[in-house]
Amino acid sequence: LIRAIVEAIRPTLVVEVGVFKGWTTIAFADEMARLGLESSFVVSIDTWLLDLRFTWSKQQKQQQQLRSYFTPPAIAGGAQAYAQFLHNVQAAGQQARVIPMQSSTSNAAHAFYSHRWQADVVYVDASHSSVEVFMDMEYWWQLVRCGGVLFGDDIRVPSVRVAVSAFVRKHRLKLETKEFRGTKGEGGFWLLEKSGAA
Repeated sequence: LIRAIVEAIRPTLVVEVGVFKGWTTIAFADEMARLGLESSFVVSIDTWLLDLRFTWSKQQKQQQQLRSYFTPPAIAGGAQAYAQFLHNVQAAGQQARVIPMQSSTSNAAHAFYSHRWQADVVYVDASHSSVEVFMDMEYWWQLVRCGGVLFGDDIRVPSVRVAVSAFVRKHRLKLETKEFRGTKGEGGFWLLEKSGAA
């Protein structure tokens, strides 16, 4: 889906809201490079403090595959998720195309509002609680330019599905979903395209 979006929109500015290790950021940057979009870049927004459910949840710790994914490197007991993100971006050779923004999603949105920046694509993948997903959608939908898209994954997660459904109903939007299957499992994307009337 990322390849299809970049090919269709040819974005100058992509914003990823909730980044973690940076794999989606890198995927966007790689597609921009593949298409020769020289002035295109990704703003990657995260606190890199991690959701405590990832670090304290017994259920997650019981699943070996998830444990290794959700366990960032640590120094003296402190998570080094931001350092891991920077390492991954540099190892992919995309540091010139990625701008990290170490911030909460709401503070970052206010910075965009104050500078009157708009994004061609916003990918929402921060907190997965219903209220916070809904609020991220509210903040960032206003910052998507006409013809751009707001999208995310994990539509199968009940809290995400509730938030997306509520947002779509509130704004009377047409929701697109797409199932995927990959090396890290399967799931579903949700996507909203912003028309001139939105």
